Amino acid sequence: TLRNHDALHGSTDWEAVVDNWQRTLDHEYATPDGSYAHIRSNLVGISWDTGEVPNGHYFANGTHRFADILPDHAWRARALDLQHVRPKMAGLAAMVHANGGELQLEMPAELERHRTASNHLAGWIKLIGAARMCDEVELAEAAIAASARQCASGERWPQRPVRVGGSGFGSYLIVRWSQPMDLAQLNLRGYLAPQGPLLVTHDAAAVMVTVARSLDGVSLELALEPAGAAVAGAELAFIQLDPGAAYRLHGNDVEVSFTASADGSGSASFPVATPLRLTLERAQ
Repeated sequence: TLRNHDALHGSTDWEAVVDNWQRTLDHEYATPDGSYAHIRSNLVGISWDTGEVPNGHYFANGTHRFADILPDHAWRARALDLQHVRPKMAGLAAMVHANGGELQLEMPAELERHRTASNHLAGWIKLIGAARMCDEVELAEAAIAASARQCASGERWPQRPVRVGGSGFGSYLIVRWSQPMDLAQLNLRGYLAPQGPLLVTHDAAAVMVTVARSLDGVSLELALEPAGAAVAGAELAFIQLDPGAAYRLHGNDVEVSFTASADGSGSASFPVATPLRLTLERAQ
């Protein structure tokens, strides 16, 4: 929290406690295998398994491996993780490639953190996170699709779209949508105003937007789907376009062209009957 505050406000509060915090981490929480106790009483030394990871310990992955606060620890933790997970991910990636991009796999049920219910999503969360860590992009996408097939509830917001408890759903949100930068990377970079086209308005009751990001500062990647029944004419409004420039929104049989106004705004209307992956870019 202090590191986040420093990144946002230019303060130096973290520097006042980092040495003592690192000493406590290494002397009280480190375990013989190189991981860290998830929860431990520093009065009596008791630790316990919360059900999130085997034996209640992990190689710092729950804290983005300390990448923003202890870089050396982060590299060490990543090396320990990759030592075991990379061969497994390579094997699964080969399976995906052999099946045309599809992962034909189902996960067994696991107890949730509160230990009173189980779900099939926990295994997928681990797999998606591990695939991303190993830069196995195709495997991560296939695991996301497979997790939706196995765990989708058939409900829409505000109901739960997947069958899992609150804690598990939070983890699913992190590995599925907290990309391409995690919180540690954002802290290291600091705040930057968004560059490139921005989606500013849409009919949220009719269309659900799951991706709206500009990776190159020029184009905009979009993923959206109908929130209920098919929408005959969904309208999306954009800003931060090049004034007077011609733009095209295309993908999944959608092809819409428009010219940005003098203030760099524009809009596009098109039907949304199924999930769509679109790109907004300047027309050549």
